[in-house]
Amino acid sequence: NEGRRDVTECRDLILASVVHACQDHSQRVRYYATESLFNVTKVIPSLAVQHFFILFEILRSLYADVDLDVRSGAELLDKKLKEVIVGAINSGSFSADACVPVFARFVYMRNKATKQLTLTWLKEFSEKLIGAPILQFLHLFLGGIFAMVADPNAAIRQLALEFLQSVLPK
Repeated sequence: NEGRRDVTECRDLILASVVHACQDHSQRVRYYATESLFNVTKVIPSLAVQHFFILFEILRSLYADVDLDVRSGAELLDKKLKEVIVGAINSGSFSADACVPVFARFVYMRNKATKQLTLTWLKEFSEKLIGAPILQFLHLFLGGIFAMVADPNAAIRQLALEFLQSVLPK
């Protein structure tokens, strides 16, 4: 049992170190940290679920990074994290309700990368979660999504329209 506690402590320490490195001033360090975070998420998905809110915040900053390689790594991490979180929600080991405050906050942000990331998560949840539980909270997101329909950026407008078409009755 003591060995198991040591492993748990090491997992958290590894995650904390990688998360810290994702905020480094060096683009190269951020890239390798993003790759490491992908690997941690892949190998220890329960850790990703346990620390989803921290990981989503880090993902949001990596998604908006100035370096193309870091952003590319963030896209891979994004896909893996979505896969892990959707799986955890569908299996009952995590709740979609817990994600609502995060998405409700970020859907109103002005940053293009944050809008894009949040919309893709909402779309993923609406399409892949059993019973589409996120739809009961749609009213919390609609104001921000409608604002995105009028966004100056064509990609944001398109994502917002696609999301609305996927969730609104036909």
